[in-house]
Amino acid sequence: MNTKNLSKGEIVSKFTPNFSQVPNAFIDEIMVKLPDSSVKMYLLIVRKTKGWSKEVDAISISQFMKFTGKSRPTVVDAIKYLVEAEIVLEHDTTRYGKTYSINDEIYDGFFLLLPSKKILLVKKFNYSSKKTLLPLVKIFNTQKKLSKETNQKKKGVPKKRFSFSQSLKELGANEQLISDWLQVRKTKRASNTETALNGFMKQVEKSGLPLNTVLEICVIRSWQGFNIEWLKDLNTSELQPKQATPAPQNLKTVKGAW
Repeated sequence: MNTKNLSKGEIVSKFTPNFSQVPNAFIDEIMVKLPDSSVKMYLLIVRKTKGWSKEVDAISISQFMKFTGKSRPTVVDAIKYLVEAEIVLEHDTTRYGKTYSINDEIYDGFFLLLPSKKILLVKKFNYSSKKTLLPLVKIFNTQKKLSKETNQKKKGVPKKRFSFSQSLKELGANEQLISDWLQVRKTKRASNTETALNGFMKQVEKSGLPLNTVLEICVIRSWQGFNIEWLKDLNTSELQPKQATPAPQNLKTVKGAW
């Protein structure tokens, strides 16, 4: 910004504290795990929502490009990464663009489950280096594809596609509770990824509660996820499966006892 033509008062007033709040945990734990482009997208979403005291806001791709200085493909990939990791929630599309909100229900330890950086790093290079780089990328992708096909032929069985509901069922969850909870997650636009399920099951194990009990709590409370810290003010004794009282044994009269 050119400040030569601005008075000292004008410069100071532009930077007086009127900040958009960013969770400390984002800076302390997650920022280092994200691609730089995704960090920029996250900060802009915070500015457009929390910065204006709103929960959600419609943000167009052109706005992301304008404020982050990133290209359209980079913007699309960076936002997709945030949504898949459930750091940002994606909502309905409007004429102004898709609407986004910050996920406030992320629990402790969630960031340890983030996948490795999947977004390709975009590097600035001139036309001469571009001519050299593109063939190398093409060769690399071809070799990677051939290697993948070879591995699948060796195994003889194609990789099984992950199913959120089927995985819960295999873990012993009740089918009706699975269906009810998936409806809650669908309403809240939560992604049913393997990473999300792993994080959920870690919290279930820490709680010491049966899986079906946790699912019932999540359905009743309309929780898209689960955190043992949320149980502090919740009486779970009523939801615990009760042991059946053993029936009294029939007393037999012994002949000659009286």
